[in-house]
Amino acid sequence: MTELNKAGGATIPKLRGWFHLGATPVVIVASLVLFILSRDSFKFAVALYSLTAIALFSVSAVYHRVPWSPSKKKIWRRLDHANINLLIAGSYTPFAVSLLDGRDRTILLSVVWTGALIGVAVRVFWIGAPRWLYVANYLLLGWVAAIYTP
Repeated sequence: MTELNKAGGATIPKLRGWFHLGATPVVIVASLVLFILSRDSFKFAVALYSLTAIALFSVSAVYHRVPWSPSKKKIWRRLDHANINLLIAGSYTPFAVSLLDGRDRTILLSVVWTGALIGVAVRVFWIGAPRWLYVANYLLLGWVAAIYTP
């Protein structure tokens, strides 16, 4: 399932980006349904989650499906990878808003969104960032809620 990339000679999967391209309208429709069905007190959190999910799938689809020049491809790749941080934080938001109160909610969302924004900055502005650094950030963001488990 690979094809030759004529520009660089590297092989890339033929279906790369098609899943995210197909998922984008599905996520948009599902987000609208989720927003309509959610309680008023959760609408902002649901909207934030929805925007991060839509951003992740749509940017990834554009990055992988458009034949970019090498310089533009680097920019789109940074945006694609930066969105992982935003989706992690966006995924936390509805759960934190619906399951936590007061100080716990504020602390968790502050830590997660600060970590996500730092992760975005690293992916966008630190071109030569070592892989272990941003992978560690993804893992830390993903596991930070473990402190709230019984």
